[in-house]
Amino acid sequence: MRYQHLFVRRIERKMHHFIPRNPQILFAENVKSMEMKVTAMEKFIRRFSLVELEMATNDLDNKNVIGYGNMGLMYKAEFPNGLLVAVKRLHRFESFEKEFLSEIEILGRLSHTNLVQLLDFCFEMGKKFLVYKYMINGTLHQWLYGRPHQAVMKIGWTLRLNIAVGLAKGLAWLHHNNVLRVAHLKLNSKCILLDDKFDPKISNFGNVIILMNTSGTPLSASSFVVPY
Repeated sequence: MRYQHLFVRRIERKMHHFIPRNPQILFAENVKSMEMKVTAMEKFIRRFSLVELEMATNDLDNKNVIGYGNMGLMYKAEFPNGLLVAVKRLHRFESFEKEFLSEIEILGRLSHTNLVQLLDFCFEMGKKFLVYKYMINGTLHQWLYGRPHQAVMKIGWTLRLNIAVGLAKGLAWLHHNNVLRVAHLKLNSKCILLDDKFDPKISNFGNVIILMNTSGTPLSASSFVVPY
């Protein structure tokens, strides 16, 4: 009987690991883990409260939506001081944890005239927001494919050349700067933003590959080689 009792106890201990855990407990643990990672990002970018963002976007009113992508919705917002910003609200049905943290770290450490400027971020109750400087002329894709013919004609060859040169400068700096060298890998006309002077700004840094760290040592995990 003694050996039988011990055998039953051993089976019970093993079965304990197969018992599904409470989804609410799992969610709370995931949020706590994410909160620790996000807190570490505050050394790169200022953190906003959800209340501040809801006020700027009129409680995330759909009338303020200016774009929709794989990661979430983009809102046009205005803060009390008159500053216009673009607020990206990441989808809740996808984690996008890696992309969220990567965007904060990359744009928090790098600054260049041809990179989009990340101003703030927000993480509360599992909700993720990224706040960028507003680009009045939208994306290059909108001008090339999504606007009436008259507007497309405004993007003449001289302006297109200037945009191409600006993009080349931005990419070259990303590959060879002395802070954090990265490869974008997913550059297209939809992630090229245009300011009031049609100067290009590279955006969407959620899936970049870091080529070299601040010590100047190439990362062994990356097999990507920048062509010369």
